[in-house]
Amino acid sequence: MNAYFKMVACTSLAVAVGAACLSDAHAQGVISEWNQVQAPPAPELHQVTADPTKTALLLMDFGQNCSREPRCMADIPHIKMLLDQARSHRAFVLYSSFAGLSVISELAPQAGEPTVLGFGDRFYNTNLDQTLKQHGIDTIIACGTVANGVEFFTAAGATARGYHVIVPVDCMPAGSAYAEQNVVWGLANDPEFTPPRAPRGRQAGDQAAAAARTRGAARGSGAGRPSGPLRGYATLTSVDMIHFG
Repeated sequence: MNAYFKMVACTSLAVAVGAACLSDAHAQGVISEWNQVQAPPAPELHQVTADPTKTALLLMDFGQNCSREPRCMADIPHIKMLLDQARSHRAFVLYSSFAGLSVISELAPQAGEPTVLGFGDRFYNTNLDQTLKQHGIDTIIACGTVANGVEFFTAAGATARGYHVIVPVDCMPAGSAYAEQNVVWGLANDPEFTPPRAPRGRQAGDQAAAAARTRGAARGSGAGRPSGPLRGYATLTSVDMIHFG
């Protein structure tokens, strides 16, 4: 019996010591594991066909700040290609910046293309949502710098309001590749950005009806809208994978 109690005591001590060591190792959270973290595989990019009558191209903060950042300037040709394509299909083009920022000449707005002033999430405390709804927009192609600032927070603000957000990964520069990677991973993996799905356990007809109601909510449609907050989603793509039609 004494041997048994000694074994239990030793086992308990070992567990306690192990837990204490683990606790010490994780005392600083992820900081203590920083050098051991491996980057996950890159997410899949998707082909996108956008309806130009319901899609807006939103360009955010491409001003003098961009001209000082090599990664931002490297993305300008991609953004210009997308801008030209949107204009040629008569999609709604609009800009957003903070006060005092002038858009660089390569991407300068044309007559009739409005600018919304704001900071961070461009839906917050601005008329962006109202402007988009006035033009019948349910889909936003969001391009902004920096990725881990205006791009991420505005994408979140858009999905929270029921919009489908198209995010070209070559139109969201930041100061480093790591910052861009962090945002892309978040957009690909955060449940708030994933496409809505019909609830499980329903018959095929019920699922189709539920999916239709969800799509209506994502588009901001008044008809068939379910109760509760709207829910949008995000799609990762690149400029050469976006088509208007």
